Amino acid sequence: MKEFFAAVSLILIGIAYVAYVLALWRGTVRPHLFSWVPWTLTTGVGFLASFTHNGGYGSWPFALQTLGCVIVLVYAVFRGEKHITR
Repeated sequence: MKEFFAAVSLILIGIAYVAYVLALWRGTVRPHLFSWVPWTLTTGVGFLASFTHNGGYGSWPFALQTLGCVIVLVYAVFRGEKHITR
């Protein structure tokens, strides 16, 4: 049963990031650098904590989420919004 829920999580995360990357490609969204830094760090720490404490299949959704965040973060560094507003 754990494998099933891990697979469903991976599919849903994959769909979400494919949709977001397509929006980046089309130029309809522009990620803010300062939003994606904490998301990347948080999911990365979550993956490492889960993986190192024998999280098993439950670690892989964290890994995919972290990979997606890293991709968007790299995009935000070069082409994203960097201005801080009130």
